[in-house]
Amino acid sequence: MGCHTVVLFLVCAFIFPRLTMAGIAKLHFPYESEKDVFPRVRIKSYFSSLSSFTLCQWVKPIFDGREMAIFSYGVPGQDREILLSLNSSVRLYVGGNLLLDQQCNGLKPVYWISGAWYYICVTWTSTQSSIRSFVNGIFCSKASSEYSAHKVPGNGVMVLGQDLKGLDTSFHKNNSWSGDIAGVQMWDEVLTYEQIVDHGRCKGNKEGNVVAWMKTPMIVYDEVILSVTDVCDVLKKIDI
Repeated sequence: MGCHTVVLFLVCAFIFPRLTMAGIAKLHFPYESEKDVFPRVRIKSYFSSLSSFTLCQWVKPIFDGREMAIFSYGVPGQDREILLSLNSSVRLYVGGNLLLDQQCNGLKPVYWISGAWYYICVTWTSTQSSIRSFVNGIFCSKASSEYSAHKVPGNGVMVLGQDLKGLDTSFHKNNSWSGDIAGVQMWDEVLTYEQIVDHGRCKGNKEGNVVAWMKTPMIVYDEVILSVTDVCDVLKKIDI
């Protein structure tokens, strides 16, 4: 396993630049199997702490009624320091607390369809105790929390596609991601609505300073497949 992981990481370093010239590199996570494997991508991001963040990514889910983890970040003593997941709603946990769990039923409701691309962004700030979510460039939901003055500690474990149960040693298998993930960006600030939309249309030039897609080192594990997608065209066709 360890040897294969290193080989995949080295291959990624040479293939990803060529892929991104034709589109955005994507990761495909296979449907949950009975085998003792946990498809995931470990992101090697390092920061001291976060009092705010914006997290954006393109996802193409394969729905089967489960809550599926998109992005997970854990620290000693708290496996769900940050967890972004999806079922019939966008869910965001910070510090182990479920802060956002709302369906997108506004002026432009979101209908979740297996095999369709969605651009999901969430913002969080402890100073204002504010959480917001956006789907396909459209404001989706807002929540507030009494969980203020919290800072996300640094030096943790960051993973795509699995819900951490221990720091990359065990996982909640029933919450694994099935489908594709692409274009993950994370900032240590709350982006404006215009910046969020621009990034979804692949026009934004303000790449993530916590996670920059295909620049922040990543290690691929257990049957995750690397390829390319033209997902940028999806949001361009949506009337925002």
